Amino acid sequence: MFGRMATFPWDKVLYLDNLIRFRVNQAYILFSSRLAEWGVGMMRRVLMCLLFGLVSVPVHAAVKAIGQGESMRLDPTGFPPDMKAAYAVMQAKCTQCHSLERTCVAVTTGIAPISGRPFDRAAASAYGQKMLRKQNARMSKDEVKVIVDLLSYLIDNTNSKKQ
Repeated sequence: MFGRMATFPWDKVLYLDNLIRFRVNQAYILFSSRLAEWGVGMMRRVLMCLLFGLVSVPVHAAVKAIGQGESMRLDPTGFPPDMKAAYAVMQAKCTQCHSLERTCVAVTTGIAPISGRPFDRAAASAYGQKMLRKQNARMSKDEVKVIVDLLSYLIDNTNSKKQ
């Protein structure tokens, strides 16, 4: 309709996956080399603190994507009431030109699907400004602000789940 949508940048996802594996391997090597130096008792304390830190992370409503391809959308059931209203605005306005797949992929992966650039709060604001300038967008400044606030909420919620 508006040109061919670029393919998803799986190479960047694989790069990040390999980077994470490398960092975990480095941490393992560091801790295993310290084991003889610290002794087993100290190592147990360190591991218990790490385990406690992982378990005691506050629980937030997960950002869930439903469907696949053009029918992909977000599940707003865990959203606060004002964000549910903002999601309704986003569904009504954004789907006039494209599906919500772009938004779902950008929010859940942190990478904009067409450009392959990082999708964070600054990028969400930039996309809002860009959509406001489009002639056929038919969006007011207030609607763009509501949608950007929703995207910021989703980005923050997704980032808190990754930490």
